Amino acid sequence: MFAEDTGLYFYSAWLQADAAIFALVFIFIIYKLQSIENTYNSISAMIHNDKGKSLTLDFLDTMKNKNARVRFIEQMPNQSWRDLLESLGKAYDDKLEIPKLYKPLFKMLPLVLLLSSILLLLSNVLHNQGVLIELTGFSLLLLVQISLISKMIKIISDMLLK
Repeated sequence: MFAEDTGLYFYSAWLQADAAIFALVFIFIIYKLQSIENTYNSISAMIHNDKGKSLTLDFLDTMKNKNARVRFIEQMPNQSWRDLLESLGKAYDDKLEIPKLYKPLFKMLPLVLLLSSILLLLSNVLHNQGVLIELTGFSLLLLVQISLISKMIKIISDMLLK
């Protein structure tokens, strides 16, 4: 039913598609990280330039503890400073959220690449075992790919909405 090289071409194409999809997703991740880092650095610089080093260091000391951060912000007499410090706190929280958001993707990446590579290496063996075995390999990889692509779409949409 299938030519001898069908499996080789199929698995090779999926491996190349995986590489392209992962590259695209990682471009989004790097962009998001750089955007958050730029926001964080620019707000920190504005605070440092306007209010001095002591305020910046005092606020940065409270960054890890949200309650202390909120109390520090509430003590600011000026609403514009409160808004600025809240923006800095949000940028800090976003920076910490990135690894949590993409952890499922980072766990899936090696598994998908490993599965694709193993099936690519075994494509002739699967072909020689018969059509049913070959179709099972195709179907298995296709189901994993659909799951992976749906997770990537969700991650990208979550990232773009934040």
